[in-house]
Amino acid sequence: MKHLFQKRFFSAILFFILILMAGRANSQQDTSNNSYYEGTIKTDMQDLLVWICILNENTDSLKATLDVPEQGVYDKSFDSISISGTTLWLNLKAFTAAYTGNFSEDKKTITGKWEQGGQKYDLVLSRLESKPKVNRPQEPKEPFPYRSQEVTFENTSAKIKLAGTLTIPENSWQAPAVILVSGSGPQNRNSELLGHKPFLVLSDYLTRHGIAVLRYDDRGNGESEGKFSTATTFDLAEDVMAAYEYLKNHKGINSKNIGIVGHSEGGLIAPIVASKLKDLAFIVLLAGPGTSGEQILYQQTRLISLAEGEDEKQIAKDLKFVSKIYAIAISDASYKEAVVQIRKLYKRKTRFMSKKKIKANNLGETFREMTIRQVLSPWFREFLKIDPAPYLQQVHCPVLAINGSKDLQVPPDPNLKKIEEILTKAGNKNVTTKEIEGVNHLFQHCETGSPTEYFKIEETFSEEVMKIIADWILKN
Repeated sequence: MKHLFQKRFFSAILFFILILMAGRANSQQDTSNNSYYEGTIKTDMQDLLVWICILNENTDSLKATLDVPEQGVYDKSFDSISISGTTLWLNLKAFTAAYTGNFSEDKKTITGKWEQGGQKYDLVLSRLESKPKVNRPQEPKEPFPYRSQEVTFENTSAKIKLAGTLTIPENSWQAPAVILVSGSGPQNRNSELLGHKPFLVLSDYLTRHGIAVLRYDDRGNGESEGKFSTATTFDLAEDVMAAYEYLKNHKGINSKNIGIVGHSEGGLIAPIVASKLKDLAFIVLLAGPGTSGEQILYQQTRLISLAEGEDEKQIAKDLKFVSKIYAIAISDASYKEAVVQIRKLYKRKTRFMSKKKIKANNLGETFREMTIRQVLSPWFREFLKIDPAPYLQQVHCPVLAINGSKDLQVPPDPNLKKIEEILTKAGNKNVTTKEIEGVNHLFQHCETGSPTEYFKIEETFSEEVMKIIADWILKN
């Protein structure tokens, strides 16, 4: 699930993007002319590690890129770079951001200011010997002891082709198979975020243990066609059904033993699909919701804010304001009408505030307009309203639902309990629920469960959880 609100209401993400929605570019190659710098932007939310690479520093084709690994930004090209004497200027239009700094005499540091959204932050960059890397010890490396195929399949109703990777156990014929379905935001086939590739790690583990896995790029991402920005949860469910039809007709797959493993929003999509495909063999819900999208967002906002030291009374005030915005988003108001209504809400909230206080609470025009675009997107308006209960009630195949005890985005209480309650009341006799101690929303072992930890943790996916998934699938 997207983590949309934290710290004093709509503090949002410094670079105006959501954790799972950062664009990616092709990695730049190391050359002797490239210079790498590292620094930290200290915001009221968190300290953000940034890497800035100045490419071809001593040539006429000067360029620069930005990495913010904690927010999934990699190799983002600056629109302009200029060096005059000891002064460096960088501009990034996509994030409405700029950096101005001065080189030290030995060029080992750059001291300057990062400016974005009308706010300025100190940013001192220190030169590195080489391109920075993150350590992800679970990431599998070739050669793999299984077959890996690049595949495409078609969603005929949407008239788009989706691209992915199918891994099949080497010595297995008619293997059981799973479709991996990612959480919210545009994801590639590895569900790549924050330097982690959880679906790559999970697919490798499952395939090594005798289970074929199809993972694919979300529509409009990677090599898949389509437009993600206008897609709703139900559109994404259609893509999963297209993946199912592809596997069902694959000669190396047991057509009677195909299931879905969905993470976060994927754990909402899985029962939607299972309610329609009566021959689906099973579903695995990883941090899947048992309550409506609106309730999920309230839950995660409160828990994450508490974990980051926010005052309970302030959180309650923020959520009261958020609920008014959600009410507009859920309504039948047109986009244009809803924009007017939300702007009026902001105007009423800030009418007695000084400009300084408005800025400090991120209630100014920049954040307001970003919020409007966010909450009035087709996906968000639909997601707020979706209640998983009617779909779970129609699921009669075996279900495994797993949550981490430290998941602050889709907390096990009440979601895991709700899922079990709904399924068993509807007569499903094969329901297994597990709350795994000490793991977060991404199924990493952690300290607090806060999203600010995700990048810092070297583990990508708990092996304990992967074993539970594999063992359960092979028994069902």
